[in-house]
Amino acid sequence: MRYPAATMPQMVGDFESYRDIIRAKHTVLGRPDGALLTLPATSGSRYFPDGQRRMIQRIKRRLGTSWTQGGVLLTLTYDPKLISKVDAWRSVGAHRREFANRLWQYRGRHKLGRRPLGFLCVLEVQPATGYPHVHMVFPGVRWLAGYAVISQLWGRGYTDVCLKDNMGPTNYICKYLSKMEHWAAEYLAYLHTFGVRMYSVGRRYFLPRPFVICYSRKVYLPISPWFYVAQYTTAPTAAP
Repeated sequence: MRYPAATMPQMVGDFESYRDIIRAKHTVLGRPDGALLTLPATSGSRYFPDGQRRMIQRIKRRLGTSWTQGGVLLTLTYDPKLISKVDAWRSVGAHRREFANRLWQYRGRHKLGRRPLGFLCVLEVQPATGYPHVHMVFPGVRWLAGYAVISQLWGRGYTDVCLKDNMGPTNYICKYLSKMEHWAAEYLAYLHTFGVRMYSVGRRYFLPRPFVICYSRKVYLPISPWFYVAQYTTAPTAAP
């Protein structure tokens, strides 16, 4: 674990130094037909607005946006009295996985379903406290467990459960990802320092991807025709 006792000025300072390195780089992409495309490296980083927009575009291409479905929306909120802000950001990924495992075990014991459910998960900054706020969407599900049970399984603050008859799961999580453009450096520094994933996709959540049959086997087509070629650092310009 990096920076087990880091201070906020140290984390933000290290994060800004990292962003300066990204700003000085360019990435070269290629296509099978030989075409090349040079982009600023910021377009491939979640810590810059152009990179955040490309991240959302990739998610939409991968998961699709043209379908809607009923399902359950779940939010997991930290109680500042139970955990510090730094510890919440450091451990939010592990806490989310722990909650999901507890939920699968509960549902299995009570014969609510033998397998883990497909879901999408995304983080948001809780405006009032600056703590991470976990949003989970479970398409095609009308019942997870009782509200008291879900609150107990989370055990780190508050929960909210909402049943939707019609929603777009991909658009739902992309709505929160688009808010990253307005995050303060403090919260982006948490992501960078502790290696926090901004979103995750449950292993049982999937949509059909285009494929071709090659030697009697499915070969899935790439989401984008562009592939990584090289990256280089721009030489600093001399001061006049």
